[in-house]
Amino acid sequence: MNSDIIYLDYSASTPVDPRVVTAMLPYFTQHFANPSSQHRGGWLAQRGIEQARQHLADLIKASSPKEILFTSGASEANTLAIVGYIRALRKQDPHRPLHAITSQVEHKSVLETFEQLRELQVDVEFLPTNSYGQVEIECIKKHLRPQTVLMSFMWANNEIGSINSIESIARLARENNICFHSDATQAGGKIPIDLQTIPVDFLSLSAHKMYGPKGVGALFRRMDRHHSRYDLIPLIRGGGQEFNLRAGTLNTPGIVGFGEAAKIAQQEFLSKDLDRIQTLTQKLLLDLQRVFPDVQLNGHPTARLPGHLHLSFPGVRWDQWLPRMSELCVSTTSACNSDSGQGSHVLRALGFNDSQIHSCIRLSLGKFTTTEELDRAQGLFNLLRENQ
Repeated sequence: MNSDIIYLDYSASTPVDPRVVTAMLPYFTQHFANPSSQHRGGWLAQRGIEQARQHLADLIKASSPKEILFTSGASEANTLAIVGYIRALRKQDPHRPLHAITSQVEHKSVLETFEQLRELQVDVEFLPTNSYGQVEIECIKKHLRPQTVLMSFMWANNEIGSINSIESIARLARENNICFHSDATQAGGKIPIDLQTIPVDFLSLSAHKMYGPKGVGALFRRMDRHHSRYDLIPLIRGGGQEFNLRAGTLNTPGIVGFGEAAKIAQQEFLSKDLDRIQTLTQKLLLDLQRVFPDVQLNGHPTARLPGHLHLSFPGVRWDQWLPRMSELCVSTTSACNSDSGQGSHVLRALGFNDSQIHSCIRLSLGKFTTTEELDRAQGLFNLLRENQ
């Protein structure tokens, strides 16, 4: 890690694990052929892709690697699942009444995609959450209709860290024959995901949230007896890649890196790194509470992502203080919102006013976080308290 910065923004992006870089390098210089080419060079590249597909399937306990479809990132995976499924329904019956539901605190790639569904004559609803930012099962039940065909709820919130009861939601969807998509961008590689027991139909993942490269993601699509439960219409056409669902020459090095990151997450992070990260997170919170007794933890106190703290500091305006603490890498909003200038839509959905929003920061730790980094960060927080 760069010693000039204190990096506590792992929810925005993670550094690439050196072993991931090592796994990727041959696919830039040796196994560089187009993986669709019908010769030895292409086959070697394709073998790396299929190995990565297996590693992703193992991480989330998919039934088959054929259930993994590679994309440019989780945003594309979200859009393909949501729009691709609705377009397939529209192709079957252009006049069928359709209803789709999501929550008010989803990632923008889901919220704006749901807005796009209105152009396909879909009645969409954005459900409120509880005070922790979690979708409640009883709220979903109240909004179900005979026309409801799609539900999309994130596995864990990227801003406040709360984890949803995905198993209960997925079972409700299955009982009502409703397609269920979950954006698991923040959960993948950080908490266990078992799709053998949780009947999610579509699930989105991103490599750069689990120590893999940027620019590559994946969509899980559940298959029964080698056939997808729900059809998709591709967003990108022009080739037969990725089971005829996503045209374009595959990003072989990125995909191989994603697979390696998934393998490492399964073998190490979930079994070895998790406890250390949780211990460091608790230390950071306790140290901050000693300096700022009125600091408040936002999101669910226990059902939350490991290494994730979303905190309110009453009386502090972080938009004014963070420029003076340039070595401290934290977030005042999610990275997807940072260019909008509108602040956090998640906090607004939870009822936070402008003053409360400006008092919040997200600190997220990862497997490369050190005690020395936290001590340096604590020194900056101490100076802030002294200069308030």
